Amino acid sequence: MSEENTTPNQEPQVDIIPPSDFKPWGIEKKQFLLFMHLGQFLNFFVPPAGTILPIVMWSQFKGQDADVDAHGKEVLNFFISFFIYALFTCGLALILQWILGVIAAIKTYNGEEHSYPMTIKFIK
Repeated sequence: MSEENTTPNQEPQVDIIPPSDFKPWGIEKKQFLLFMHLGQFLNFFVPPAGTILPIVMWSQFKGQDADVDAHGKEVLNFFISFFIYALFTCGLALILQWILGVIAAIKTYNGEEHSYPMTIKFIK
């Protein structure tokens, strides 16, 4: 029978593993993950940087830490999703503009009064 570090009615002792010394770019992992998510705000100042920085951060350390890999995938999936949404929305807006333009042209040709829907009257 093997000896355990327990006594009756006491749970076995578990050695506490010290936190990882993983410090990407010399900063704490939590800060690195924070910057990975906040890096997208660089798009307001240098448009491609906000997309490129999180990709570089993720690709450089994805094989070394599961959290970096998971958060990097989340950020990239967010970018790809919103790019698709933007394309879809812009496409729908263009199609709607063409349809409303044709309707306005037909009504005008027939002598009917017409006003475009969803239009703000900036010029009166």
